[in-house]
Amino acid sequence: MSLVCTIENKYVDKFMAILLLGVLHSLERGAVTIDESELLVFCPFFARTLRRKGCDKELLDIIYHGCELEDIESLIPERLETVIQELILQTTDLIYTKRDDYPLSDEMENVVSFEFSNNKDL
Repeated sequence: MSLVCTIENKYVDKFMAILLLGVLHSLERGAVTIDESELLVFCPFFARTLRRKGCDKELLDIIYHGCELEDIESLIPERLETVIQELILQTTDLIYTKRDDYPLSDEMENVVSFEFSNNKDL
């Protein structure tokens, strides 16, 4: 199964920051591993793709710092928890700066949409 998310450009930064925050909290609690977080969001390819689409530099910095978590874990493991907490704070601050007036009611359907597909070619 594949999941395709479509979101209006002006909401992408906040949406991605919320996704990052969820991954970071999951890392902090041990619900996902660093390897899983790299598959989800913390990989250079993902950051480069978002950069080409004009995403916020601070969002990209958080992703690039997240790409370093595996190195931190192996080289200075005593810093890992602190670094994750710092990334959580940075991400939360970014979300606060992205205060948007989301449309209400029926208009909301056009802001974010999800499509599920069983097509293996996606």
